[in-house]
Amino acid sequence: MLARPGFRYGGSGFKETLDVMVNSCACTLKELEAVTEKYRIIESQANKGKTKLRTLDDVKKSIRVNWQRVRWDHEKQSLQQYREKVKSHTDAINLILTSVVW
Repeated sequence: MLARPGFRYGGSGFKETLDVMVNSCACTLKELEAVTEKYRIIESQANKGKTKLRTLDDVKKSIRVNWQRVRWDHEKQSLQQYREKVKSHTDAINLILTSVVW
C-alpha cells in the first residue's frame, strides 16, 4: 500500500487512507463519549450537593450517586475494549505518518 506512487509522497491515496483512519478513531471516541455520558451526569449531580444529608431526598440522592459509582467501577472493565480500540487507531495513524517519506 505504501509502495504506490501517489501514496508515498502525500498524494490523494495517502490523504484518503489517513482520513479513513482518523474518522474511524473519531467514531470510537464518540461511542466512548456516549457510554460515559450517563456517569458524567451523575457525577455532576453529586458535586452539586456536597452539603450534609439533611432530608430523606438528600439521602436518596446520595445512595443513587454512590450506586452509580459502584456500577461505574464494575463497568470499567468493559471500557477496556475502547481503550484498546483507541490505542490501535493511534498506533495505526502514527505508523502511517512515520513510514511515509516526505
